[in-house]
Amino acid sequence: MKFPGYAIFRNPQNRKWYAALMEVERNNLGLNGEGMLDILDVKCSHEKVEELKSLKGFLPAYHMNKKSWITILLDGSVEKQMVFKLIEESLELSKKVANRRKNGHIKQLRDKKTYNSRV
Repeated sequence: MKFPGYAIFRNPQNRKWYAALMEVERNNLGLNGEGMLDILDVKCSHEKVEELKSLKGFLPAYHMNKKSWITILLDGSVEKQMVFKLIEESLELSKKVANRRKNGHIKQLRDKKTYNSRV
């Protein structure tokens, strides 16, 4: 296994990632000290990412899109309930992305049929 300290959370319906649990070096996160740290990356709205970055225990996403993801330090600095809430919100966002893509594809098919019937 290439990254034994990593785990990916996937939406069971569409296989989209909604969280990534990782064990990374503190210095890779720009933090002082040595050693490994458990982190969790979750998907958030752009507004939520901006809001959370200013709070203790949150960093710009590690190894993910920094506009849509946030890193949560799992060192006790963020309340467990907040972590669980963010995981749930991330799962919901992964459902919405899939629905938007699916609905967009259906609309494209409808438009194509309408166009073909006119020709």
